[in-house]
Amino acid sequence: MTLRKRVPGILDVLLEGNTLELSQGGAFIKTEGYHFFEPNELTELTLFLPPDFTGKDTPIGLHGSAIVKRVDPLREGIAVEFTKELRQFIQIAMC
Repeated sequence: MTLRKRVPGILDVLLEGNTLELSQGGAFIKTEGYHFFEPNELTELTLFLPPDFTGKDTPIGLHGSAIVKRVDPLREGIAVEFTKELRQFIQIAMC
């Protein structure tokens, strides 16, 4: 998974993370960059779903946005609520 975060003085920061929990409405994402995020801010993210998760032959990339609901230093991650259901995210081509 990648997360896009705007940081003052820097155009964009792309962060990587691992999805620990995932539903149609949100996710918990473990990322070393959790400290960049604040509750109630909007972020863009791209999920990469493996074939064993989707039943497809190749990974699928899904792009959408989410609102940060919680920053959790103990679990080193963030809880997000998607602005649209996961099934409505835009499918992107995998390189």
